[in-house]
Order: sequence, then C-alpha cells, then structure tokens
Amino acid sequence: MGKRTKTLLLSMLTLLMSVSIVVGATYALFSDTATVNNHLSAGNLDVGLQRVSYQEKTLASNGTLTTSAENLDRVNLLTNNSKIFDVSNAVPDSWYQAKIEVSNLGSTAFYYGVRILWKDTQVGDQDYCAKDEIFAEQIKITISSSKLSAPVEFKLSECANNDVPLGYLLKKADAETFTVKATFDNLSANNSAMLASISFDVQVYATQKTA
Repeated sequence: MGKRTKTLLLSMLTLLMSVSIVVGATYALFSDTATVNNHLSAGNLDVGLQRVSYQEKTLASNGTLTTSAENLDRVNLLTNNSKIFDVSNAVPDSWYQAKIEVSNLGSTAFYYGVRILWKDTQVGDQDYCAKDEIFAEQIKITISSSKLSAPVEFKLSECANNDVPLGYLLKKADAETFTVKATFDNLSANNSAMLASISFDVQVYATQKTA
C-alpha cells in the first residue's frame, strides 16, 4: 500500500471479546464482551466502529444445529459492555459471524486493519495447557472484506502471524465494512478438546495515512 507508516497519530481500537470457551461433552459456551481502549490518542484521528449485522449457526432448543436469521440491529462497539458475538452452545460445525463497520469521524485519513490475539501474542497467560492449544487448532477464523481479493482464513492457534490490513479511509469517505467469522470445525480431534477453555481478542487498529 505504499508509504503507510510514520505513525504521527495512532488510534488502537481493541475489541476484547474474551471468548471464553468451555468445551463439555455436548456443548461449549462462549462468554463475550467488547471494549475499546485508547479510542482517541491525539489530534483529530477519530474512528467509528459499529457491528451492523450478526448471524450464527448453533444449537436450537431441540438440540439440532440451526442457522439464525440475520440480526441487522446496529451496535456501537465504542460503548462500554457492547458485544461482538452473542455466543452460546458452541459445538462442532457451529459458527458465529459479525459484520463490522468502520467510519472516519475525524479530519485525518487512516489505514486500518484487524488482528486476532491469542496466547502467542498475549503476555502472562498462566492458564495455558495442551488441551487449550488442541481447541485453538479447531477454531477457524475468517476475515472477509471487499478490499481483500479473497477471504483470509487461519486457525486461531496461528493468529500470531495473521495481521490483516484492510485498506484506508479518507476524510468524509463512506464507511466500509469487514466480516469476522469464528467456526468450530468438525474434526476427528474434537473430543481431545473436551473441557478446554480459551479466550481471544479481536483488535481493530488505525494508523494515520501520510501519503
């Protein structure tokens, strides 16, 4: 993308999903929150962030996997305690998908992108065990955007190597969207992750565009 650093202004939007996943014999449970740190660090770089749609495939009341209708309610992710994923009853073949809208509310153009943070990119993870890594290998993360030639896919266990740049927004430009999807893959190793628990964060970052 050319000359994209020289970070005069930096707004780091950290969406802490705390996707705490406990795998039981029949289901796993996610517990999710979204918070944003350092929303405006300096000057007039101001990023808007909203979840504009949500959909999931998860267990219905009768115990079968069912795809929900798309929820188009807008959620301001810069509001305390706002959520990205509303997740429960995760089982193999279930998935959770959120479309996130990024807008430029200030006078400074910026590059932006998304990264997933797990054990390998976080400090002080005292609860890590081999079972957690097995489970992380079964969670597939998919990032989609019109700015990408194809969706970017990787295992949660590989997230340390997968920052995904998504383009830039000029002053007064139209908002842009990207999609984050987490899929609990149906694999022969699923039973090996029983009773494991992991958490991961989604981080949206913005850096001033200087050229």
